[in-house]
Amino acid sequence: MEEGDEMLQCRDCNAEFAFTVGEQQFFKEKGFDNKPTRCGDCKVSLPLLSPLALGARWRCLSCRAPQCYH
Repeated sequence: MEEGDEMLQCRDCNAEFAFTVGEQQFFKEKGFDNKPTRCGDCKVSLPLLSPLALGARWRCLSCRAPQCYH
């Protein structure tokens, strides 16, 4: 079976995006089992929506002190 571009739907914005043959080959070479779930625009904006980008701070998990960030 010959490979071709595959159209997927973004899980965030529901836009249709192409999973190109080159991307498919890259995923196969890297051993990735899953197809991408986000379009390029949503992939780029994802870090901007992270809790750290919104001003949240990580808490120290060993001592649980909110002011400790080691």
